[in-house]
Amino acid sequence: MKKRLKRSEKEEILRIVAEENALEGTHYGSPLDGDAFLTVPSENDPEKLSAFAAAFQLGETKGGLSVTEVMLFTDRESRRKGLATRILQKLRKPDIVLKFAEYPSLSGDGFLQKAGAGHLYDELCMTLSLSERKAESEVLSETVGDPADGCRRFYSGHSELYVNRSGETAYLFGVRTDRAHMGKGHAKSLLSAVLCKLSQEGVTEVTLQVSGRNLPALRLYEALGFTVSEKLGMWYL
Repeated sequence: MKKRLKRSEKEEILRIVAEENALEGTHYGSPLDGDAFLTVPSENDPEKLSAFAAAFQLGETKGGLSVTEVMLFTDRESRRKGLATRILQKLRKPDIVLKFAEYPSLSGDGFLQKAGAGHLYDELCMTLSLSERKAESEVLSETVGDPADGCRRFYSGHSELYVNRSGETAYLFGVRTDRAHMGKGHAKSLLSAVLCKLSQEGVTEVTLQVSGRNLPALRLYEALGFTVSEKLGMWYL
């Protein structure tokens, strides 16, 4: 695998991902921030790609083995030629676990399942449309993180969370409550106050991501009005 891509390869990778999203109704992001790449040039045009894989090292382990997250795509015209299988064979090593995040697709060919990957859980994207909210009594404290990415940290009592904003949309992450104070409503009070503040600042939509296995968090977000907008299947091989 290589760590640097030519400009033409970057353009081809973005083209293949964009075509996948358009045809399958998925929302994959750009993989260009990957740590390493494997590319398969087209047999007919060496400037074009037939397939590629982007690998991400996130510091995760599973069963004592290092986990590498992979985004693997094949050009539409090059499907059913075994390219994805060949890439998997090159990526698989005895000392690593491969992880894939896959949206449900319209074609639903089940490639990962056929390759022997196991589906462990779903990562859920949840969305809330903000309406006018009443002011909350919760006293909020806030710190600003890296000004370059606009990250904001809110905390109150025994809970904290982080917010990134882009236009009228805000992304919540890092929601956490001190273990000794879980189940006492601290996170719900903080979330309610933050949602009220964001609404007052002109935010119209709030999104977050949560594991489908985290039932307490799911119940909390649903109680606040969040609904599942997208689902990512997490597969391990």
